[in-house]
Amino acid sequence: MVGSTPSWITVRGETVAQGRFIDNQDVSDHEPVVVLGSVTASELFSREDPVGQTVDVGGLPLTVVGVLNSVGSSTTSSTISDPDDTAVVPLTTAAEQIFGGTSRNTLSSIIVQARSSDDLTAAYQEADHELLELHGITTATDADFTITTSASLISTATSVDRTLTILLGGVAGISLLVGGIG
Repeated sequence: MVGSTPSWITVRGETVAQGRFIDNQDVSDHEPVVVLGSVTASELFSREDPVGQTVDVGGLPLTVVGVLNSVGSSTTSSTISDPDDTAVVPLTTAAEQIFGGTSRNTLSSIIVQARSSDDLTAAYQEADHELLELHGITTATDADFTITTSASLISTATSVDRTLTILLGGVAGISLLVGGIG
């Protein structure tokens, strides 16, 4: 379950297969609506059109207003995730009715998109500066948040893959050695 704004679909590069995505009116009116990922929609409504149907999340009935196009699963050595197995609700609905009530004032993640690859460094610095300012932090080393870029995620995944390859090679070598001695 993701609480978001209408810009989520653009930043994520996704499209709607059926119905519509959440809009600014849904956010400002705290509407109990949801847009389902294709896998979630097919699991909940295998043979029915999900748009217009109701799903219950923690006792809150949400009206399905759209279904996202399938983007396929994402698999790396360290994580297995399926972006098609999701549900997106207006940020205000999520914060106030699903994740903690009207006093909730925290976010678990923010997705930011740079205009182009040339602007990545500037976008990173701008996001860092804005978050430091919003959190009232004057020294970057005291930050209570982390910023992760796509490049750092790819670097981490590559490093994990290399480590696992070396580890498995070592285990295979020991197995061959023990098998040859026995």
